[in-house]
Amino acid sequence: GDRVADGTVDMSEPYYYLGGFHGGKPRIESLHFSCVTAGTAGIFIVKSDARINTLDALNSAIASGSNKKIGFIGQGNYDSVKDILDDTAVAVFETDGVVLANQVADGTLLAGYVSEGAPPDPTRFMEISTGIISPRVALFKKDVDTCSCPDNTNTNTNTGAADAGGACTGTGTGGSSRVVINMFNSQSGSCN
Repeated sequence: GDRVADGTVDMSEPYYYLGGFHGGKPRIESLHFSCVTAGTAGIFIVKSDARINTLDALNSAIASGSNKKIGFIGQGNYDSVKDILDDTAVAVFETDGVVLANQVADGTLLAGYVSEGAPPDPTRFMEISTGIISPRVALFKKDVDTCSCPDNTNTNTNTGAADAGGACTGTGTGGSSRVVINMFNSQSGSCN
């Protein structure tokens, strides 16, 4: 998301969670996004012999057990399911999916979250559905609101910021303005 937001690249890969965060704000507020390119169902994995086969059972194990660690490959994955986990769950981040799966298999983690596909060597694990389908999108840089206020002779253009109502707050002596709201929409307003 950072390289998209700062304009280094034009767009992200088309599989980012729409529900994630960027710069402390929800992605839907901080970046533009494409139509939904896919919807994926995430799963939690636990050791096949753990006798945990439902989300309720996983939450009971988190609440009553000594191992409360749940593995995620990134903050966006955690954010997408944290509200369905017991409040005492401890998120552990491991960017390598194979390492994460091995930590579930050896008991370092009680469970791991897999956002798409199957875990490596799935026979080692019990899969627990989250019941959540997560929309995936491509992300684009958010435009900065700007406007132009030409004077009455249409020979000068002075730029300023656009206020929430679409009016120019910069200098200009009348005429019309064009306020760029975002890359997909523009709106006319008045010059002040």
